[in-house]
Amino acid sequence: MNLCWTLHGMNNKNHTDDATCAIKTKNIGETNHMKKIAVCLMAALGLAATSFAGTEMSGKASKTVEPVTCFGDNEFQIDIFGSYTGGGAYEDGFGGGVSLNYFVTRNIGLSLDANGYEGDVSGRFTTSLNLVLRLPIDEACIAPYALVGGGVGFDGITEAIVNGGIGLEYRVVPNRFGVFAEGRYSWGDQSGHTAQARLGVRLAF
Repeated sequence: MNLCWTLHGMNNKNHTDDATCAIKTKNIGETNHMKKIAVCLMAALGLAATSFAGTEMSGKASKTVEPVTCFGDNEFQIDIFGSYTGGGAYEDGFGGGVSLNYFVTRNIGLSLDANGYEGDVSGRFTTSLNLVLRLPIDEACIAPYALVGGGVGFDGITEAIVNGGIGLEYRVVPNRFGVFAEGRYSWGDQSGHTAQARLGVRLAF
């Protein structure tokens, strides 16, 4: 009422004008009060959204993505392969064999293999132990490798052999199953120089 007198007293308004002014003043006060409530609600919602977004981002940042690997360490392998051997004192021939491999790390392993082929009338059999150096490329699931070692050959007589080679493996199923191609060069004190190609499958455990 005092606000009405202040606004309209000097204009000599009647009592009806004063009542109307009081109603308008009350409405203005209620409107301002509602505006204040709306602003507070909007501010509260904004703070809640910011807090939720920060929590979500923090949760995402804390997650670590494990790298996908196709080749592991402490890996035991069994190879089954076919082979073709040429050169040396014995006739060329097709054959095949098996290998047992163990990788202490992803890069270093040992391989014990046995291979037989029809190199002469009685055939020829070799076995060797090799150090294998492997370079896994997990993005493509391939691993080129090199090997060097020695062993013995049998074909009526027994001889010492030294061999080295290179190969490439492709993991069809990461850490479980792969195919490989390999080339070897060997020297024996009886057979001389021979070359051998191998193609096979590899089971990893």
